[in-house]
Amino acid sequence: MARQKMSGGPLSATIRGALPAQTAQIATPSATPPPPQQGQVTEKVQVTAADRVETPREQQLRSKLHPSLAAIVARLEKRDTQPGPGEAKFVRRGRAEVQLWLAEKSQAALEELKRLGFEVVLDQKGTKLIIGRLPIEKLAALAALNGVRYVAPLT
Repeated sequence: MARQKMSGGPLSATIRGALPAQTAQIATPSATPPPPQQGQVTEKVQVTAADRVETPREQQLRSKLHPSLAAIVARLEKRDTQPGPGEAKFVRRGRAEVQLWLAEKSQAALEELKRLGFEVVLDQKGTKLIIGRLPIEKLAALAALNGVRYVAPLT
């Protein structure tokens, strides 16, 4: 096979001038670190709240409780006695004033609420909304009731 000589036309001169001459450097491989021993931690991984999987109970609380009420439940579970910044708007003497939406407003549902210590303040006929007060320690139990759709603070 015959080698063809490239012409040294104006284009090749332009290309040669645009690319600086480079020298090839071959990196010599450094010594590889030994493999980790069994039980040895090789890297630290930081787990954030977004990476954590919610339990069914946490999903239920998040879906049925307003974020302000869910924050109270989380605070109480941590045994933190310091009230959150917005609690003073709807918590008085350890009782939260809430709006409660029910799936069905039946006598059985109202009796369940009373067993939890729910005090009815306003019960409009023809709606599934009840306004009342409940000890903050009972918020998680309120969210666990099947007949409860959503609970929000009364502000």
